[in-house]
Amino acid sequence: MRYARSIPKLDLQLKERLTKEGWTKLKEPGSLPLAVLISIPFMLVNGLIFLLLIYLLKPAIFNFGEIQPSIIITINLQSILYLLGAVLFFALHELFHALFVPNWGNSDQTFFGVTSMGLFFYTAERITRKTFIIISVMPYICLSLLAPILFSVVGWLNPYTIFLCLINAMASSVDMLNLYLVLKQVPENSLIQLNGPETYYLCLA
Repeated sequence: MRYARSIPKLDLQLKERLTKEGWTKLKEPGSLPLAVLISIPFMLVNGLIFLLLIYLLKPAIFNFGEIQPSIIITINLQSILYLLGAVLFFALHELFHALFVPNWGNSDQTFFGVTSMGLFFYTAERITRKTFIIISVMPYICLSLLAPILFSVVGWLNPYTIFLCLINAMASSVDMLNLYLVLKQVPENSLIQLNGPETYYLCLA
C-alpha cells in the first residue's frame, strides 16, 4: 500500500482497455459530493441503527431531562488528545477498508491519503464482488457496531466514544451507497475494478 496525495484520476487508456475486454461500467454518481448527497438516506439508516444499539447498551445516555444547554470552548491537553483520538479513529475506518484487500500490504495498486474531504482509501486491484462487499461494510460493522459493544464491556462507552462511533456510522453512508449499487447491478461471480472515480465489473459466469 502506498501514500497518494490525491484520489487517482480516470485513466483513459485503462478505460479503453477495460471496455475492449468486455467490462461494464457501473451506473453510479459522477462525483463525491453528488454521492454524499444521494447517500443521505443511508446516513440516516446507519445512524438510527447505531442509536438503537446504544439505547440497548446504555439507555441512560438518552436521559436529557437534567442537561442544561451550554457552550464552553477550551483548548488544553485533553482537548488535543480528543482531537488526536478522532483522527486515529477515522484513520482506522480507512484501515479497515484496506485490511480486506488481498495482499494489501504488498500491493502497489492500493493507496491511502488525505484530501480536503478527509482521509481516503483506494485500490485499483481487481477484486471479487464478495471481497468488495466485505471491504465496503467492515468499517461500519467494526467501528459502529462491534466497537460500542467492546467499549461497553470494558467501561469506555461514554459521550466521546459514542460521538466517534456515530460520526463513523454516518460517514459510512457512501460505502453503503456503493454497496447498494454493486448488489443491484453486479452479478455474482464477477470481478470489480476501480478506475479513478469509475467502477467496472466483469461477469465470469
